[in-house]
Amino acid sequence: MSTVEHQHQEESGSTSYGERCTNCTTRLLAKHPIKFLSTTLAFLLIIVLGGAVTNSYTLSDYSIYDWVISDGRASENYEALLLAEGQARGDAANSSQTSEQSSATMWYTFSSNKDESIFTAENVQKICRAEMTYLSISSYPNYCLLNSTTSGCAVPTGTVTYLFYGYSLNNTCPLLDEGYVNATAHGLYTSLNTLAGRLKLGFFMEKDTMSRHPYYTTRTRSRIPLGSPLEGYDSDTDRIVEQNTKYRQFYQKVKDGLFSRFNMKSR
Repeated sequence: MSTVEHQHQEESGSTSYGERCTNCTTRLLAKHPIKFLSTTLAFLLIIVLGGAVTNSYTLSDYSIYDWVISDGRASENYEALLLAEGQARGDAANSSQTSEQSSATMWYTFSSNKDESIFTAENVQKICRAEMTYLSISSYPNYCLLNSTTSGCAVPTGTVTYLFYGYSLNNTCPLLDEGYVNATAHGLYTSLNTLAGRLKLGFFMEKDTMSRHPYYTTRTRSRIPLGSPLEGYDSDTDRIVEQNTKYRQFYQKVKDGLFSRFNMKSR
């Protein structure tokens, strides 16, 4: 046996198992590239189809906190800064849910399909039912703006329901007398003749209301703020990511309720 052959055998014998596997795989790819590619694509296709059949691929709701790592150092430092600023303002002394959370406020906009006052008995009842879908959610007391005196949910005075039903809010939204609704609406329109009235009730009117004679609005809106901070938190900046997650969970229930009431479906 020649010296060269002997040296080659020694080198081959010292080749590791990993290297031999790599060499074998490389030769396989070189000889059968089409088969290898087809097998890989078939495997990936099976995974994709399996996920589609089992409905494993769903999109999450968008949030500005999608890329926030709640327990990351940067997030904790930012929350510490916000908490310090809140304490400097005296926020820590506030009771739970006694301050408005502006970023979690519910806005309703209602529009009539007729060129006449939207405030009719039938429309007011429909508006009431839409707003009650929100107010009657079982977990609403855990999020509502609290009355600091009674410790119960504050009456939503920024709603059309409150304007016509007053403090006697209930889930049934009975059909009001047309004469009563007209008289109440007339009072609302008349109040626009004073600055104080416009500041207080102009919120419920569209911009062209006072250009009509007599006054009337074909659109209106309501505003229902939630309370802050939530129970278990010292301020609205205390663990802000966690609190916003809880607000989102509540609004998912709101969405489900409204979709059910108006027979809507997600696309």
